[in-house]
Amino acid sequence: MSNWGKRFQETRLKHEMTQSELAQKIGIDTTALSRYESGRGAKQFPSSLKDKLIGIFSIDEITYIDIGKTASQSIVGNNNNQAGRDQALMDSFRQMQKEDKKVLDDAIINAVVEMMKDFNDDKKIKALQCITEIRLGK
Repeated sequence: MSNWGKRFQETRLKHEMTQSELAQKIGIDTTALSRYESGRGAKQFPSSLKDKLIGIFSIDEITYIDIGKTASQSIVGNNNNQAGRDQALMDSFRQMQKEDKKVLDDAIINAVVEMMKDFNDDKKIKALQCITEIRLGK
């Protein structure tokens, strides 16, 4: 089983969904879903699958499946100084922009990051979660 496949299965089980239920929700065959989870379907987490999971799993969960840590964790992760955490925050926004295929121009991203520089890490995580929910229409 691939690492991302294990995380994918773990996330599905956390939501108490069977393979059949999730496959139906995202419009793929149960066999394909089983192959993804077992690591036989793709070596890397396919972008097309990420797109289908938006709205079923949170951005944090999708990021966790992909890289092994959530978007929130990447903000405070291994970045030991403020500049590193701010850069990680900006990178997270840009990644969400690519994954959602919605456009946030750099001026907006830079303004939000600049505003959040005064926040502690807990407030940054909460702000990122709120922005993610707004962007997903929740």
